[in-house]
Amino acid sequence: MPATLQNQRSETKYSSPVFRTEVHLDRPRLTKYLNEAFAGFSSVVIEAQAGQGKSILAAQYLKDIEQPFLWYNIDETDRDLITFLLSFITGLKSVGSTFSAPLVEKKIAGGEVFQETLPEVVNLIHRGVEAAFQDGLLIIFDDLHLLENTATLDCIRALVQWPGSSNRFLLLSRSSLRQAGFYGVTGSHRLTNSDLAFQPEEIAELYCSLLELALPVDQIAELHTLTDGWVMGLVMAQHVLRQRPQADFYFQGVNSQKN
Repeated sequence: MPATLQNQRSETKYSSPVFRTEVHLDRPRLTKYLNEAFAGFSSVVIEAQAGQGKSILAAQYLKDIEQPFLWYNIDETDRDLITFLLSFITGLKSVGSTFSAPLVEKKIAGGEVFQETLPEVVNLIHRGVEAAFQDGLLIIFDDLHLLENTATLDCIRALVQWPGSSNRFLLLSRSSLRQAGFYGVTGSHRLTNSDLAFQPEEIAELYCSLLELALPVDQIAELHTLTDGWVMGLVMAQHVLRQRPQADFYFQGVNSQKN
């Protein structure tokens, strides 16, 4: 890969969304939820449909913490385990200049990384992270659903579940990770569509503060019922409301797109 393309890929591979108060609603209810979850668990899984606010919630959480973090944007190339490991190691080096995993890189170069050697590889990575980040590292994996039925997902599960680690993990996925074994394990917590759904008071604040469209209580309640608090549905609805503030038919269109 040419150097310029490699640099561009690196910029997007490890780039987190930016939480902007002028366009994103502050949701203390959910950041409090995450703080409480991480007080008792080393990993939190956020499973929700597209447009439900997974990445923005994670970005909001990041702006309020002091712990170093690595945001890792998963794409189709990560379905190959070796590609993932090399990219993940590069990301860890970009966050901590003292991080190194020479034995892992040696194993990769020697063709010694496969399913059976994953525990050793994961152990070596954890040792490198512990040495570079003495207070632990927060690692966010975004779009985990792209890794279904891959050795890479097995590797990430092993990273997350490694005993005695001081690292924390925030795992974002559009689909369930139950089949991949991320549920029912000590040290893991889960948020879903219903947790991320906007409550009536949040809908009112979204419309009034950010969208500059004040709505009566009954209309807020109807929006909440018909969109299930789906933020993309709420944003779509406001465009029609501006044109036809008394119209009701638009709700059915918003609701059908959600489903």
